[in-house]
Amino acid sequence: MKKEFFDEIIPIGGDCSIGEATSHFKYRKCSYPLDWNVCTIDFVKEYFKSKLNCLESFIQKSKPTSKEGIMGVDNYIYFQHDSRHTISKDMIDKYKKRNDRLNTLLEGESKILFVRKWSSDTLNDMKELKAIIHSSYPNLKFKILILNNIKNEVSDDKSIIHHYYDLDCFLKEDNSSGKFFSHRNATKSYQSSRESISQFDSNKYNQPKNIRIV
Repeated sequence: MKKEFFDEIIPIGGDCSIGEATSHFKYRKCSYPLDWNVCTIDFVKEYFKSKLNCLESFIQKSKPTSKEGIMGVDNYIYFQHDSRHTISKDMIDKYKKRNDRLNTLLEGESKILFVRKWSSDTLNDMKELKAIIHSSYPNLKFKILILNNIKNEVSDDKSIIHHYYDLDCFLKEDNSSGKFFSHRNATKSYQSSRESISQFDSNKYNQPKNIRIV
């Protein structure tokens, strides 16, 4: 069966393994703000509701920490792959560039697959998010793919795609490892994300050696 094609496949937080999977299949054109960040669905909703404008204030109010990464305000977002010691001008400029890049894309005519991976996010969450994105970007063509650990959910919305995986495929809070979150089983986490992304088609791009800096 022919795979559905999207101009771009964009992670919207929850697990960096989605960003890795898009790079693995060479679907990743560039970095966007939520590619590598652990964030709650409430943050994602607020982010799109503000037309991406809330991110800079969240970064500026975030807290450097002794753990790996930086903790965002109100525990909404964790910049787990950024420097743990300081919120630098380079970090702010990097996310502003990624934010502007994403906003320009969403204002255009591309067909987008947003991918969210979080064990407890529900299809109702995705319906709310879909309505928010449509309100902020009424001309955008998009679908949402949710990877979660809720087995009996069935999507009745053709623009919301549901993939179920067992709990080992998802992050867990981890206060003992020097991180905010860690993989329950890293191999399963990356395999599940690649399995989901492999079911779609997209444009292919040369990938940088360090996929987190672009």
